[in-house]
Amino acid sequence: MNDIKLMPATEQMMQTLIKSIDRTNDIVQQLSTNVSELVIADRERILNDKRQQEINLSLEKKIEATNETIKVACKKYDDVIDANRDTLVRAKRFHGIIDKISIWFYGAIVVGLLTLLGFNFK
Repeated sequence: MNDIKLMPATEQMMQTLIKSIDRTNDIVQQLSTNVSELVIADRERILNDKRQQEINLSLEKKIEATNETIKVACKKYDDVIDANRDTLVRAKRFHGIIDKISIWFYGAIVVGLLTLLGFNFK
């Protein structure tokens, strides 16, 4: 008789154990899905990082080439300026003289016109 009383309790424990195993299986399935999604997301991130590194490397090479071109152009400009420094100094002096002469000339014209118009400078 003792065995008969234990049967329903054992059956109930077995059903509880089966339900617990089913819930554990569901949780394991959800965890497995989440891990799979995380692995996929991590792989995509790694691929994006690699693509970005390739883009950055390409841009760095282009920037370096552009900087080199600019350095060459600046060097040529400096060479032209250095080669023609005497000419530039003379031109600057000449323009200064022309500017002073022009101011005196235009001043004389204005004074002459004002004199012709009857303005008295006395």
